Amino acid sequence: MFEALLESIRAHYEERNRTPSTTAKSTPPPPREPAPAAEGSTKPAEDKGPSPFKGMFEGEGTHPLVQQIVDNPGAKDHEKQVEQAKEAVVAVNAARAEKKSAEMTTDNQATVVEALVIGGGVQGTLDAATHPAEAKDTLGIAMGPDPWSTYGHMRVGQTGNQLAPHQPGDPTQEKPGLKGMAVQPAALHEPQVQPDPNKESDPKDYLRSSELALATAETQRQSGVPFVTAQPVVDPATAKKAEDEGKKVGPIQLRPTDEEAAKDWPPGATAKVTVKMTDPDGKEHLETIFTTGTMDVAVGPGPSRKLGATQIAPNDAKQLESWGPEREDGTRASPQLMYAEQFLGTPGAAEGQEVMVYGGGDTGAWCAETAKLQGAKSSEWAARPGKPPTELPDPNDPKKKVRTEFGECEERIRKAVESGKAVDPADQQEYASHMSLHRDQLQTDVHGLDDQIKAMEADPANAAKNALELAKLREQRDKKKQELAPHDIAKPRNEDITKEDDSIKKTTGDVLNVKPDPDGSGKVLVTMIDVQGNIITRKVDKFVGAIGQDANAATGPRKMLEGVENMDVIWDGDIPVGLQSNPEGVRVLGSSAFAVMDKITNVKERAKYQAAIRQRSLTKVSADSRGVDIGFENMGDNPARANEVLARQTSATKPEDDKDGKEAAEELTKEAKPAAAVG
Repeated sequence: MFEALLESIRAHYEERNRTPSTTAKSTPPPPREPAPAAEGSTKPAEDKGPSPFKGMFEGEGTHPLVQQIVDNPGAKDHEKQVEQAKEAVVAVNAARAEKKSAEMTTDNQATVVEALVIGGGVQGTLDAATHPAEAKDTLGIAMGPDPWSTYGHMRVGQTGNQLAPHQPGDPTQEKPGLKGMAVQPAALHEPQVQPDPNKESDPKDYLRSSELALATAETQRQSGVPFVTAQPVVDPATAKKAEDEGKKVGPIQLRPTDEEAAKDWPPGATAKVTVKMTDPDGKEHLETIFTTGTMDVAVGPGPSRKLGATQIAPNDAKQLESWGPEREDGTRASPQLMYAEQFLGTPGAAEGQEVMVYGGGDTGAWCAETAKLQGAKSSEWAARPGKPPTELPDPNDPKKKVRTEFGECEERIRKAVESGKAVDPADQQEYASHMSLHRDQLQTDVHGLDDQIKAMEADPANAAKNALELAKLREQRDKKKQELAPHDIAKPRNEDITKEDDSIKKTTGDVLNVKPDPDGSGKVLVTMIDVQGNIITRKVDKFVGAIGQDANAATGPRKMLEGVENMDVIWDGDIPVGLQSNPEGVRVLGSSAFAVMDKITNVKERAKYQAAIRQRSLTKVSADSRGVDIGFENMGDNPARANEVLARQTSATKPEDDKDGKEAAEELTKEAKPAAAVG
């Protein structure tokens, strides 16, 4: 049955491709059910649906396989249906991208578009789908598949309703969430439990990564925007010139103010980027893309952060990050050292293996849970405790830093471990002493913050008046608690992992060194130090780093924007929704903007930007996202809001369509022509 339906869908798209649609972007599908009645009313409240953008999603409606899930989200084979729909929708997007990619790599000329979106994940897709530019004038760049599409059916950090951009059942009441989705993830979610009115969310009912990925893919499909696979790079000529001049440059450049320097730029182009692509013959191709409107960076905060050079030698990292040799069945063993994004997206990576996950955040919890669910022989979750600073500003020169006594002690221990020598017991004792003093101070701080919070909460009127201040105090307290016990403070989604799951061993300590086992066991030797200064060693089959993101990596926003220095904040009312280059031409949206906020040249504006984002993440989102400044729930509406601002600005500067004025101009033209002929 599915094959027959899929075949009919393929036939539909083949027919459509023979007769290209003149419209590219369609109206979001209607809600699955009417909104509940308003209080005191016997009629259902009018459900206006998500507020559509002008020109958004005109043309085709929802993909039949997606609509099938929307109509029956509780089907027994729900997970299979989601995977089949995702496969079909992604295939349509891939075909569109391949066609555009072939055109770009074979026409022997630069690409010029009105709008370019760099980033093919959730935020990049929402940007492309809601951009005022027509789909035919918009291009997307994806540096790989949407990570969520590779994570199987994993629970994400929020429920579908938490990620919706409006209150459940009342689209007129907007809130933070994924604004601009063609189909909201909540409409694709299989309910697992009956809602408990006393709970904000239930761990059993969180959205699944496959449902979020399908919503993203369907939004991308309906947008009509092709997302080609490409990697932004610095073109060789620019790199050579920058090296000669001692400057730093990134792949993205704004139009030079010197017209001589801009003589090769197309008229009206405000920004350009060089990207590495693959042509239809499989050969590497460098393409220059110019934009006449906006070039948007929406790549998230960056890829997974890797262990530092003090924790692993470059050659050891190269060896452990390599895939195994090809087996008879064509598969390869996954690397012994993986990072969160890669590990979560590799089915069976932990099966039958002894796995250690390093990282105390929510992503670390996800990785530990995934290892267990994949059938790991054992799953250990190591998290680093809070430590005293290793460096402080030099009192004689604030621009410089000097290593603290704790930093010197830690460095001696690290060097001994790296060289394979025994650690001096005196250094271990000194380390433990520093840690003890630091932890005593953390305890004192926690008690003090608890007292402040209780005093505020004792007066309900005062607590309501100071809700933001209370939220900030709770956040400060919880961060210090997490430094003391990094596994114990977690978002509700991870409580069953952090507090209830004894099958996942939890270790508190800092990783000193990771390397292939010198004894030849074929395992990974991990050396750690705990808060008492004890040296801990583990030999594991796989080590997974879950230690945040790296904005400075090659595909991170900071590296991409190297050379684009002056940024202003894009405000939608009192909500910061992105950054805009000055001069205009480049925008940075979503969590990418937060990662490069130091580029905001006005210091007061930068502080205002950060405070506004923090206030929203502390007071306007659910407990599952509270305090996560760059989370989906807090920033999911940023691209759509930034595009609403852009649309208003464009409308304000565009001449009105004045019929009388046109007719008058035509009459003047007619009168002028004979005079010109006589002359």
